[in-house]
Amino acid sequence: MESDDPKHYKDKDIETWDAIHSQVSDEEFIGYLKGSAAKHLFRFGSKGGLTIEKAIMDTKKSIKYLSKLLNFLEWHRKQGNRVQEEKPKPSNVRNLFKDKDNE
Repeated sequence: MESDDPKHYKDKDIETWDAIHSQVSDEEFIGYLKGSAAKHLFRFGSKGGLTIEKAIMDTKKSIKYLSKLLNFLEWHRKQGNRVQEEKPKPSNVRNLFKDKDNE
């Protein structure tokens, strides 16, 4: 896929996601990639004005993160690794913010 990244992303020695991955667990990295892909879809065409060009750029960025995630997961599968969370997480983010009175 042709890169639409601005020049300031091209003039670096390490990809940002590789720097992030070096500081977090594999599970956290998966969350980062999923969240970044979702972010670009959620803001679809709204950053810098709603134009077809911006919508295409956000879609390409989302695909870029999803491709990185897919390659990461396929690499783990090939290695025979299992990627799983160490402890169960709430099934819904709203569960994180329950009032003590409503538990």
